[in-house]
Amino acid sequence: QQFESSLDMMRAGCAPKFKIPVEILDRLRNGEFTENNAELKCYTRCIAQLAGTVTKKGEFSVPKASAQIPIILPPEIQEVAREALNSCKDVQKAYKDSCERVYYTTKCVR
Repeated sequence: QQFESSLDMMRAGCAPKFKIPVEILDRLRNGEFTENNAELKCYTRCIAQLAGTVTKKGEFSVPKASAQIPIILPPEIQEVAREALNSCKDVQKAYKDSCERVYYTTKCVR
């Protein structure tokens, strides 16, 4: 419930900056990633920035994300989340754009 509240706060901070229908944002929360939507990719980066998991270079930071795990995730999924982060850490190397780096890393982790 606390995690959902955090997501709601971050959504409220980022959604007004982008032209994305609420239905797409709801689908994203449920793990459905809409391709070919630059706004959604940058929205994903906005969320990651609010969560403190983006570096100054615009890259997704696995160490910063790992540090957030015990704070925002329930204990029963923390180990799975760490494994997902570790297995997805190199995904962003295939992209130059910061929004795409964060978006595709997030998609992989999800």
